[in-house]
Amino acid sequence: MQTRGRLTSFVETHHTRWEVVMALLALLYLAVGFMEDEGRRLPPLLLGTLAVIFLTEFTARCWDAPSRRQYLRGHWLDLVSCIPLIGGFRSVRILRLLRLGAVLRVFSVAEHETQSHERDRQSLWFMGPLLVLTWFAAASAYWTLEHGVNPRLHNFGDALYWAFITATTVGYGDVTPITPEGRVVAGLLIFLGIGLVGFASAQLTQRVLRSSAPDGRALMRRMDDLERQLDRVEELLHQR
Repeated sequence: MQTRGRLTSFVETHHTRWEVVMALLALLYLAVGFMEDEGRRLPPLLLGTLAVIFLTEFTARCWDAPSRRQYLRGHWLDLVSCIPLIGGFRSVRILRLLRLGAVLRVFSVAEHETQSHERDRQSLWFMGPLLVLTWFAAASAYWTLEHGVNPRLHNFGDALYWAFITATTVGYGDVTPITPEGRVVAGLLIFLGIGLVGFASAQLTQRVLRSSAPDGRALMRRMDDLERQLDRVEELLHQR
């Protein structure tokens, strides 16, 4: 009995709902990982359960895919990002960045919705989630690399603040990276922030100006009405 392809067909039919659920679980997985890095006491099975969910989803979809090699090539980051760091690997900060691959599940939802509604990638529907994800991912990377090392970084809110002022190239200087890896993240964020924030700001300004500008047809109708009124006044003057 041929059963291969059923899961793939089901996911394609309910793509948005499936990816939204997995994206929420991915964000929870990421948050739990951060809390664990802070030394908070969490249920031992919580992180493991989330990792098993992602590993099971990846294994099932890869086994069911028409081309397993192609699926592995396109989703290998899903596999790597959900592997929990155990033992001495927890102290390797660079490896912790692999967990940020879970954020791409949220980006997948935005990209699919943009395509299904036939919207351009330059639309705010796509740019909005991209900006939020870039902001969150940069803050997460900065927190992972600088937490416990940078005395100016007290909580994740400081990381979000740093990512915002860096992406907008304001740079007050009150929160700065001190590790080589953190400075690399800062350079990448500045490079991306100039383009993304500038483009999104231009798109938003254009929409505001377009919505506040008078309608061309309405303006033409008003001009026609005014012209008719002037003609009538002129006729009255001639009659006198």
